[in-house]
Amino acid sequence: MISFVHTAMSRLVLTRAERQGVIDKGESRILFDQFLDRCPRLFSYDHLIDRAMELSSDLRIGVFDCLYVALAEVENCNVVTVDRRFLEVFPGLTVSLLDL
Repeated sequence: MISFVHTAMSRLVLTRAERQGVIDKGESRILFDQFLDRCPRLFSYDHLIDRAMELSSDLRIGVFDCLYVALAEVENCNVVTVDRRFLEVFPGLTVSLLDL
């Protein structure tokens, strides 16, 4: 899932390059397809945000860090980190990178 804004901006840049003669006519479509093939697969985190916000407020940890914990809870896996506080606050859900 890539956002509409990213795809629109990519097409704008490529078609402009085509119009200016920087790339050959028709090449923008090929380059755009290559761009999409190389984009990472993105996933929605909407189903995690409530839990992440709850953890963040209760434990006074940044919500972005708490998104990893919420995901680990859902996926039944661990978060690998070197953050000592994170390791202390979430001992059952975290693993130290240094221990691997």
